[in-house]
Amino acid sequence: MLNNKLGNLFKGDKVIWMIFLLLAVISIIEVYSASSQLSYKRGDYMKPIIWHSIYLFCGLIVMIITLQIKPKYFKVMSGFLVFASLIMLIIALSMGEKANDASRWIVILGIKFQPSEIAKGAVVLATAQILSAKQTDNGCSRDAFGMVTVLSGIIIFLIGLENLSTAAILAVVVFMMMLIGRVPASQLGKLMGATFLVIALVVF
Repeated sequence: MLNNKLGNLFKGDKVIWMIFLLLAVISIIEVYSASSQLSYKRGDYMKPIIWHSIYLFCGLIVMIITLQIKPKYFKVMSGFLVFASLIMLIIALSMGEKANDASRWIVILGIKFQPSEIAKGAVVLATAQILSAKQTDNGCSRDAFGMVTVLSGIIIFLIGLENLSTAAILAVVVFMMMLIGRVPASQLGKLMGATFLVIALVVF
């Protein structure tokens, strides 16, 4: 009975759950190591770890709740999230609060957050939906590549203006999704070639 209840609670790939728990433990150790000197000065060794653990626990609750949502609702949400992400990214660039010489934060209803975090999830959801809808017996149809490239390219560009590292990671994630989604290799090869060309022009 207990195993069945846990199985219903922690749905999904068990390997991914194990990786998540491992990374959570590592993050606690890293936080303790990084904040040890500051904690020593303040005389409170456990506060950073306690707060980090609380954040991890809240994240775990959100993950469990999200897993209970039926996939069909994510299809409805993806379009709205993409549109909302575009609006919030533009707001963040034009009038967002600055951090490290970049406008990355906006405040809505007293809640301060980075629109790029929502945009990342929106891009992944929309990409997965497009690749799923365009599957054929011989792989993903060729028009899916253009749809994914345009959609993700606009958002990745907007994120890159404020946070280049996040944009680069998201670009790699989208590329891997297209690779796993059986997008034609010729299209992926052209995308890689164009990407390397742009990088070379920027560097030189």
